[in-house]
Amino acid sequence: MTDRSPDSSTSSSFRTTPGEVQRRTLVQGAAWTIPVVAVATGAPFAAASGTPTLAFVNGPYAATACQPLGSVILEATTDGTTPAVNETVMVTPPAGFTWSDDGTSAPRPFQTDATGQVTVTGLTAGPSNGSYALSASTSSASDSASVVVTGATSKIYQAALGGGTALPATLPAGVTVKDIQSAYDPTTGFVFVAVLGSDGKVYRTNSSVGYSSYNVVSPAGTTAFTISSDQGTFTTDGTTVYQAGLGGGTALPATLPAGVTATDIQSAVDPSTGFVFVAVLGSDGKVYRTNSSVGYSSYNVVSPAGTTAFTISSDQGTFTTDGTTVYQAGLGGGTALPATLPAGVTATDIQSAVDPSTGFVFVAVLGSDGKVYRTNSSTGYSSYNVVSPAGTTAFTVSSDQGTFTTDGTTVYQAGLGGGTALPATLPAGVTVKDIQSAYDPTTGFVFVAVLGSDGKVYRTNSSTGYSQFNVVSPAGTTAFTISSDAGTFAAVEAC
Repeated sequence: MTDRSPDSSTSSSFRTTPGEVQRRTLVQGAAWTIPVVAVATGAPFAAASGTPTLAFVNGPYAATACQPLGSVILEATTDGTTPAVNETVMVTPPAGFTWSDDGTSAPRPFQTDATGQVTVTGLTAGPSNGSYALSASTSSASDSASVVVTGATSKIYQAALGGGTALPATLPAGVTVKDIQSAYDPTTGFVFVAVLGSDGKVYRTNSSVGYSSYNVVSPAGTTAFTISSDQGTFTTDGTTVYQAGLGGGTALPATLPAGVTATDIQSAVDPSTGFVFVAVLGSDGKVYRTNSSVGYSSYNVVSPAGTTAFTISSDQGTFTTDGTTVYQAGLGGGTALPATLPAGVTATDIQSAVDPSTGFVFVAVLGSDGKVYRTNSSTGYSSYNVVSPAGTTAFTVSSDQGTFTTDGTTVYQAGLGGGTALPATLPAGVTVKDIQSAYDPTTGFVFVAVLGSDGKVYRTNSSTGYSQFNVVSPAGTTAFTISSDAGTFAAVEAC
């Protein structure tokens, strides 16, 4: 049975605010934690070659995330056979690793003994799983070896100045976050946050219980999920769609055609009716949709075949694209919008939102020419306006004024003529890996946030005129979600 009223024993759900698009992009790790491809270790004391050698000799090497790495032994020779005595060996820790005595990660010198060996100790593994390169060198030789890190566990932080606050709820040891989403439930005012764990389960908590603990609200084997409210949380294993709830949720009565699997899933609460809509993109290139008004009894095909992407923010705010044409979803495959993209331009991303102040529906696409094209229901979707500069790499839309674009360096508020660069700027050298926005229903302010290449989430909002970014997550953020001010959360891998 689906959990329907949040309490201390009830899991929560989360999603975007009414009319807000829920971005579900999951970003995999900050730049400084990217695993390095394993490099083969050298063999000790090879046949005399006349050239100096250096080799790791007691591998393979493995460590648990945030825990000490065992002793690492290297051997140096002067000619392939003769031990290099009192040779200086510079050891460079793998990315994310630190020296346990001072927390730094700079290379350190070690001296070989009478046998040409040196024992390296005092390294602590970083917070993320993966294979990382440990390297060493002398004045005339070098070698590298791989260190495999396992056992990482993600922590979820509620965004705030100074890096945010870790939630009381904790994931099981060894579970990392593959996706994170949040939602403001319009019927209760509670904020829900959920994550898809590396174990294939969806964990959910909410503000009504102070985010005190997670409930598992999906079966194992979940491949994707969506959240727009408490009752608007759905999961899929690729074959069946479940409404989230204690004990793993309940399979919907609606079923996909035999052989069709779900490749994407999204949901929305329709602000005009309160009905919950859920839709999936099938492996046959069609979008299947159902809703709470019919008890999720059956799916309707609401797009033509060949659909490559879709978006849903309401009943009328469901749009699909085959990459060339955008359709408003509906029975019989939907209707092509009057608005058309320039010849040769294809849609690489699509999002929609119901503007809470006007009720108009906005839909926007990122074109293959690096421009964002937007139209809305007030004009009958008659034509697109270009609302970003060229070179756009990502965008987000949560309302008319809550449409933002980025070229990876600068964030723009969308508008005619290409939009306007925000006064807020990122630190030098930091680029944008993800961008999301939300209309806060309690204040009416618009929030926009980006995940920086330094693993931190930067956020600003309309109440300050987007004057500056504040860091609202710790370093080590791998993904984030925003559905309101209080509904901003970051998934962090950090010790």
